Amino acid sequence: MLLALNRNKEALDCFEKALTVNPNYLLAAHNKGHVLSNLGRHQEAIACFDQVIAKEPNFAKSWWGKGFSLDKLGQNREAAMCYRKYVEMPPPLDEKSLAHARQRLWELGFT
Repeated sequence: MLLALNRNKEALDCFEKALTVNPNYLLAAHNKGHVLSNLGRHQEAIACFDQVIAKEPNFAKSWWGKGFSLDKLGQNREAAMCYRKYVEMPPPLDEKSLAHARQRLWELGFT
């Protein structure tokens, strides 16, 4: 709920507490990455997405989140690899994220 309300610092505290209780709570780790990305802390966000992907390689939104953070850091090739992985995931995928990933792949010349 806090994430949806864009109350990022409060949401970050909640996700960190949840991960203290259960370090394998992948949704909390993903959402922590999402919040860190919202805060412009992309390197930390990537570490969260990597943690999720290492444990669950088919966690599609973490591939998109990692691609987005890499993109923001100007790491185009790595971002494109993550976006490509995301668009190749089986449905259902978030349509807005899917459209963004496809657009960025095209813009980056990785169609």
